[in-house]
Amino acid sequence: MLKKRLVLGGFSLAAALAAGYYLASPFLALNGLKNSFENKDADKVNQYIDYPALREDLKGQLMAAAIKNMQRDPEMSSNPFSGFATAIIGPMVNAMVDSYVTPSGMKTVMALSSGEQASQDETSQNLAQRAKDLNEALKKTSFGYEGLDKFGVTATGDNGDKTKLVFARSGFADWKLRGVVLPQ
Repeated sequence: MLKKRLVLGGFSLAAALAAGYYLASPFLALNGLKNSFENKDADKVNQYIDYPALREDLKGQLMAAAIKNMQRDPEMSSNPFSGFATAIIGPMVNAMVDSYVTPSGMKTVMALSSGEQASQDETSQNLAQRAKDLNEALKKTSFGYEGLDKFGVTATGDNGDKTKLVFARSGFADWKLRGVVLPQ
C-alpha cells in the first residue's frame, strides 16, 4: 500500500512539474530571447524565430500598408503610372522581406546595433535603428496566452502605437516567433 502511494505521489509530482514547465515555457523562451539580444548572440536569437512563417506574415502586412499609403497619396492618384507602381509593390516587398528577414539579416542587425561594422548601407542602418527603437518599446509590454499553442507580446511605443509579437509553440515547450502585427 505504501509503495503504491509513493509511486502515485511520484507520478503526481512529475505530472505537476511537467504541467508547470509547459505553462511557464513561453516566459522562459522570452527570457532566453531577451538575454540573447542583450548578449548580441544572433545564433541564439535565430533559434527563437521561425523565419519562413515570419516572412510570410510580414509580406502581407507590408504589401497592404504600401498599397494603402499609395492610395492615400494625392500625387499617386493622379499619376498615370500608379497602376504600374501598384503592380510592382508585391515583387518589391517580397524581395525586400526575403532579403532581410533571414538569419544572416539578424546577424547584420545585431552587428550594426553593437557598432561592429564600419561600412553600412542605409537600409541596414535603418534596421539597426528599428531594433534599438523596439528595445525601447519593449519597456512597455503586455503579454499572455492566446490559446495553448499561441502567446502574444504587445509593446506600446511612446506615441501609443502597438506592435505585437506572435509566438507559437514548437514541440512540447519550445516557442518561436512566427508573426509580427505592425501598427496600423
